[in-house]
Amino acid sequence: MGVRIELRPVDQSIAATPREAPAQYFGDLMRTLALALIPLTAAAAFAEGDYHYVSGFNGKQFTMTEVSGKMQVSLRSGAGAESARASLTGAGAAIEREAAWAAPYLLLDVDADTDRMLTRLRAMPGVAAAMPLLRDQEGFLKTFAPDQLTVQFKAGVDEARRLEVIGALGASVAREQRTPGYYTLFAPEDRSLFQSIRDFNAHEDVWFAELASFSFEDALFVPNDSRYDEQWPLNNTGQSGGTIGADINAEDAWDVEMGDSDVIISVIDTGIDWDHPDLASKVVPIGSEDWDFSNGPNKIPHDSGSHGTATNGIAGAATNNSTGMAGVAPDCRLMPLKVSLSSGANQNRADAINYVVTRGSDFSQIVISCSWRMSSGDFSAVEAACQNARDNGILLCFSSGNDNGAVNYPAKYSTTVCVGATSQCDERKNPSSCDGEYWWGSNYGNEMDIAAPGVDVLTTSPGGGYTTGFNGTSAACPHAAGSLALIWSADPTLSATEAQSILESTADDQVGIPGEDTPGWDRYMGWGRINLHEAVLAASNGDPCDLTVALSNYPSQVAPGATTNFDAAADNGCPGDLHFDEALMVIQGPANLTQTLYSGPDVIVTAGNSVGTTVSLDVPVNAPEGAYTVTAELYRDGLLIDDDSFPVTVSTPGACPDLTGTWDVTYIWSGVVTKWFYSDGTWDDSEGYTGTWVQDGCDVDWWYTSGTHYWGTMEEDGQSMSGEMLSYSGSPGTWTGIRLAD
Repeated sequence: MGVRIELRPVDQSIAATPREAPAQYFGDLMRTLALALIPLTAAAAFAEGDYHYVSGFNGKQFTMTEVSGKMQVSLRSGAGAESARASLTGAGAAIEREAAWAAPYLLLDVDADTDRMLTRLRAMPGVAAAMPLLRDQEGFLKTFAPDQLTVQFKAGVDEARRLEVIGALGASVAREQRTPGYYTLFAPEDRSLFQSIRDFNAHEDVWFAELASFSFEDALFVPNDSRYDEQWPLNNTGQSGGTIGADINAEDAWDVEMGDSDVIISVIDTGIDWDHPDLASKVVPIGSEDWDFSNGPNKIPHDSGSHGTATNGIAGAATNNSTGMAGVAPDCRLMPLKVSLSSGANQNRADAINYVVTRGSDFSQIVISCSWRMSSGDFSAVEAACQNARDNGILLCFSSGNDNGAVNYPAKYSTTVCVGATSQCDERKNPSSCDGEYWWGSNYGNEMDIAAPGVDVLTTSPGGGYTTGFNGTSAACPHAAGSLALIWSADPTLSATEAQSILESTADDQVGIPGEDTPGWDRYMGWGRINLHEAVLAASNGDPCDLTVALSNYPSQVAPGATTNFDAAADNGCPGDLHFDEALMVIQGPANLTQTLYSGPDVIVTAGNSVGTTVSLDVPVNAPEGAYTVTAELYRDGLLIDDDSFPVTVSTPGACPDLTGTWDVTYIWSGVVTKWFYSDGTWDDSEGYTGTWVQDGCDVDWWYTSGTHYWGTMEEDGQSMSGEMLSYSGSPGTWTGIRLAD
């Protein structure tokens, strides 16, 4: 099928921007919209909760959400600043980062809720302004001076005019940048920072305005741990003879999210090397708790072998400390609990899981990692403990097993995340995989959820050392647990089900053995091999409200060689403006086709409105007849936002008579109206209306000059017809027709 595309807005005031349009087109368009909205936003001038603006530079919508537990402040110069610093500890705040430009800036860790902490901070004499730390719609943390903004004026606006505009909009100059016409400004005190940014962006002399942001440690992150280059599961460069890129994409993930110290990975295993230089600093303080569930003589979970030290290292070893290796979740912490895996009682394992549940309220989120099986089979107490953990929002990862056969218990339980192992070549680990370890394979079956690296893994070993030969689904499991911990670090408000869904939906599919790793879920790789970068990006998106696709006016049948149309719209039912940058049409049936409907600069869809396109399908004369599905897909930054589809049959229509003649048409609103359809494709009726009509086989369409559209199907005897309609105002309806004369 060929496609002719004409993008057009449903609301003519919201136009899709031409691909070749210069940046200033976006600025002028969004400035026009922003000016129109100024009266609507004036009532919210002092509210700091509306964290959004549209950049005048490229029309990009920035929408931000608060990050809990973090505040940022601008300090006043002089003694007041030092006084404020000294007061922070007593106010429940600790300095995490410092910077200075127009005024001293502090990023704080705080232990109170947002409103209470803002009240405390703003009451300090040395604090000029305070706001929560924000995360934008792409997952980036926004660190910025809460009392400042930056403004770039258009070329040709002289200094006198620039200063006039700055004063008229209530701001003052903090710094004049070296770029001509570019300023750091102190925001007006009579309106919110974001309102001030929107006001400047709407001004005709301004090119763009935005936050006065700070960035920290912007060198793209690759840990400096001395043996990191051996860790192929995190960054596979082919160093172990495998496939470049057959890894969990940890480096790119760490550029988005390094972890949250309040997200805990509880590794239930043989214990841990308590003094290991890559582990000691990562363990949650034990206090008076007893973490040895193997009935040992010591409350400290000292490793009884090496297995537990290895699994803890994979999940959460200290990272970027110039020592040893890197853990999957660098800034998350560990809670190692000791059980016996050589001759352990299953009830002790159940105790350990249930203990974690009792600690749930102490932390933001907890992931449990269990790299073990129960050789005795199903055990009700462990299953109940797993259910208890899941019911309390805790995720449990279990190894699928190393027998190249059926999944073991407890990984078989539906309340767990069943983790299989992959080789350095992205295969399911099996006796024939590229690693050459013929003596084992990753278990598989209907319980499989996800796969992760599990061969020749570098990790920590007792005595402060490291091993390069840690193998098995025991190695895969902590990769998954660490990944879930990073997902929760990116958004701790996610439910356990949502976090698991993100891990699975973002996995790399069809990377394994072709006969095993089939599209979507399969019993060998589950949903695929973990892609941690895509997972943390998905978790960082914030508000799940997004654009939706709606298809309408589509045909149910079309003949080979014919042309037919349907309408596609991107609807924004969300409270803020949203955008997309690509739309595809996918046709599946006896013949398949993927066609680009739109690809280019962001198309902004303002809140409560739609942007639509009319699609014309030219069906080839030789198109295979049969049932097809037509799907429209909407994308942003390569990620699917939403889709909608309809079925259509390609077939030669029956021999319906020509529509020309006199008909009585019964409408849902008007009753019976007589219509005369003429051979030149026009019509008029007894109410005095006129319009045009077309016929394709037994399918008929007619339009009023006002734009109201009727479509439907004539019976093959040519004596009756029926269908649907859509008025020019968007109201739907139905109709029937009876022929009176030819």
